[in-house]
Amino acid sequence: MALATNRLVVLLLLMMVLMAVLNPTMATVHTVGDGAGWTIGAVDYQEWAASQTFRVGDFLDFQYQEDFHNVLRVRKEQFEACDKSKPIGFYMSGSDSIFLQKTGPQYFICGVANHCHLNMKVSINVTARS
Repeated sequence: MALATNRLVVLLLLMMVLMAVLNPTMATVHTVGDGAGWTIGAVDYQEWAASQTFRVGDFLDFQYQEDFHNVLRVRKEQFEACDKSKPIGFYMSGSDSIFLQKTGPQYFICGVANHCHLNMKVSINVTARS
């Protein structure tokens, strides 16, 4: 009986180690605009987003000068119109890491002056983890 219990414990430990090593749920941190960050004119943010794969559990990291920019999470209609009047979320620290917790499209704009109209906006599509 003790031998069977020991084998079971070893098997369970081995399975736990394998699950930890092979776990595909490791979160990715996506720095918006890569090295250029969140700023005017330096990056085509839609092109950048198209080069990424966003999954539930990942983080969207905005790096910018807080005196000149911010980040608003908005709805699709607001994104398309650059409407900053009623954002879903408002970030202004200059270093904002946003947890992606649900699937589907998500929209972000800069709410300062006319920055959104200067294409300082990004839409992403978040998919489920496989």
